[in-house]
Amino acid sequence: MKRLLWLFVIGGAIGIWHTFTGWYPPPTDGGVWNPSDSCTWVLAKKFPAFSENALLLGDKLHRIDYRKVCAPARIPPAEKPHQLFLYEISRRGEIHLVFVESLPAFPLGWPTSEVEYHWTLHLTLGILLMGAAFLLFTSGGGGFSIGPLPLLRLMSYIGAFSFLWLLWADRSGSSRDLWAAVAVSLWGMGALLHAAEEKLVWLGMLPLIILPFLKQDLTKYLTTEALLGLPAAFLPQGIALLYAIAWGAWVVARLPLILSLLGALILSSYASHLRRTLRLLPLWRIGLSLSALGIGILSSFLGKSALHQLLFGGMGFALSFLLIEGGRRLFQARQQRVRLLEERLPLLWEKVERAELIRFAEETLRLYAAIEQMSLQKAEGKASSLRPWMRRTGEPPPIPLENLPFTPDVILPLPSYGWLLLKEGTYKLRPDDVQRLSPFAAGLSIALRHAELLEAAHEARLAALRGQLSPHFLFNALNTLQSLVGEDPALAEALMSRLGDLLRRSLSHARQMTVPLEEELALVRDYLAIEKQRFGERLKVSWKVPEVCPPLHIPPFSIQLLAENVIKHAVGRLTRPVQMEIAVTEETEVITIQVVDDGPGIDLSRLRQSVGLSNLIHRLEQLYHGEAQLLAERLNPGTRVTLIFPRRSQEQDAHTDNPAKGPSVHEK
Repeated sequence: MKRLLWLFVIGGAIGIWHTFTGWYPPPTDGGVWNPSDSCTWVLAKKFPAFSENALLLGDKLHRIDYRKVCAPARIPPAEKPHQLFLYEISRRGEIHLVFVESLPAFPLGWPTSEVEYHWTLHLTLGILLMGAAFLLFTSGGGGFSIGPLPLLRLMSYIGAFSFLWLLWADRSGSSRDLWAAVAVSLWGMGALLHAAEEKLVWLGMLPLIILPFLKQDLTKYLTTEALLGLPAAFLPQGIALLYAIAWGAWVVARLPLILSLLGALILSSYASHLRRTLRLLPLWRIGLSLSALGIGILSSFLGKSALHQLLFGGMGFALSFLLIEGGRRLFQARQQRVRLLEERLPLLWEKVERAELIRFAEETLRLYAAIEQMSLQKAEGKASSLRPWMRRTGEPPPIPLENLPFTPDVILPLPSYGWLLLKEGTYKLRPDDVQRLSPFAAGLSIALRHAELLEAAHEARLAALRGQLSPHFLFNALNTLQSLVGEDPALAEALMSRLGDLLRRSLSHARQMTVPLEEELALVRDYLAIEKQRFGERLKVSWKVPEVCPPLHIPPFSIQLLAENVIKHAVGRLTRPVQMEIAVTEETEVITIQVVDDGPGIDLSRLRQSVGLSNLIHRLEQLYHGEAQLLAERLNPGTRVTLIFPRRSQEQDAHTDNPAKGPSVHEK
């Protein structure tokens, strides 16, 4: 808000100055005339751009159109541009008659001496080169990005100074008004972008709003003043104050050198961005960028006119920068791919599953060289002594290509395993790429062997876990039968037949990693039927199972183990009847199995100390990788044990039904 206040105060002061002084940009003849006496004027200064007229410094003006020049307040006394006057001048004691045309005053002012002209030209060029350097370093090319709006704003100001330089360099004046209009328009565009960034677009549009209310002759002058003054509303506080003061001085004096000061103040607002950028950039990156700038400067000498110099310089700078930046990015991309292989090589041995390992290898190769297809080909013997093969070399392949899943472009040996087949995508592998991929292939071979060993150990562990269950189940069943032989031989004979069916089913289950839920429920029904005969009314069982059993495969003896725990810890310890409920519930993504009893309840702190439950939890972790759960909850009274299984297709479940090599055992 303070910056806006400064801008309005200084702008208001300039407006008051315009009003009370009656300021109006008068036409000019290209010189500055000072009165010598009451009716004589002396040419004190001459604008360099008007050097083609016949006037010389020191000329004394006596008459205009044969009338004495005692009354005019200014020379020439023109009311509008392009009026022709006849000057009577004295030069070295001689009288000369010279025709002079009145030209429109220039909105940006004009140097009044050769020295000032050259200073203006060189300072403008210096500001332009500084802006190009700022743009080069703050454009985000490996340095500190300043964002899209500030970047466009900086480009607008650089474009403005490019056309200002054309203005001063074009001494003929043929395109003076065009260069000035483009320069001021780009300056105003930078202010508009600044206003958009500050969400003050209305302020940037202010000059366009006031244009219809201005006199036509004053429009371009006052619009120029407004557009050149707008950046003061958005620059940082200290810079904004200096800019507003310099802008006011320029409006009053119209000295072109002040425009260079305004440009320098605008660029200084990017100093913090440049400082942060240079801290991030390595010296070689700064050197390459400055080299591009130097090439642009050298390219400008190829042009003969000012416009051609600017075009050649800009094109040389842009092309050299693009080539240097493109080469840098290609080199950086190659280095990133090399680092990718180095960083991912140790991660191969963290992938303990073969499928996950292959997916990781495919992703790495796709990121490194856009590999379209990858395949592993196992081979007898060792491939460590063989060399990589590339189809483009024309050498015979190390393995027959007829039965491969695709025609490989590159074949890499996998030591102690076989071959790695690669099909190229958009990127074509080169010999140095193949050389870099060879250590990755060797690491992949080791990781594959590691995964195979872990898989074998995993199978052995599952078999061991299954083997702990069956003897305990058989021991309990035989004890139940033995207790009934002496008490009720008829009942014992009936139960003997049922026990045979139960044992046959249990032995079949023990050879499998998972069994259908329907089979497990049938085994539990047989088991509870035997226990029901033993405990009588002390055991009450209720079933909540769908008529059509869900297509789910579960670890064998999992529900039987939970029912057996109820028999042992509830029914066997209490004299009152114990109610047991077995429920199967289907949901959208899971299938839930619950075994609930109203016994004394389980001690949850000793849950994993139970051999049977601990083994069941391990089997769930190994088979379902965290997707299945066993939850135990103590009720008042009783216990609720819940098994939660993910819904999976028959094919997925059947895939786990691998027969074991021997019978398994069931133990709590």
